[in-house]
Amino acid sequence: MSRKLGAPHDLLRRLPSYDPSRGSIGAFANIVLRNQSSRIAMRHHRQRRAQGGSLLSLEVPLAGACEPVGDTLTEDDGLAAWHGQTCCAAAVTELHHALQAALARLPVEDRRFCAALAHRPVTALAAEGFGSRSALYRRLVDLRHVLTAHGLGPAWDDLAAA
Repeated sequence: MSRKLGAPHDLLRRLPSYDPSRGSIGAFANIVLRNQSSRIAMRHHRQRRAQGGSLLSLEVPLAGACEPVGDTLTEDDGLAAWHGQTCCAAAVTELHHALQAALARLPVEDRRFCAALAHRPVTALAAEGFGSRSALYRRLVDLRHVLTAHGLGPAWDDLAAA
């Protein structure tokens, strides 16, 4: 339970060890929260490395390369290149055609939902009358299965790939 509550719970748990003679309550809280933030960041980096991910920096080379990422990217490569994804025009074109073919097989209402999701989060769509958030998330799960059946798997889905 304490892991779900996070830093505020950690601060409250450590409050009995606060010593006013060593500093203000604000300084104590700052140190506790800063340490908790550091632990969260270290855990995040450890999990990312364990899954084969790396830290994003233009000064660090990608896996198997000698030169920094910043020296290998052009302005036209886009954000995908920063994440080590392919920037090959042919691969991008193939993915575009696969997406178009899969979307063409969907009912009009599902295509409209996918187009809306490309530009707005689920909470915004719920506010615009697309349905309740829970119904939209269920619909999204169903659409992932349908798109996977049409040949688009986790490679196009950042959430599933993570």
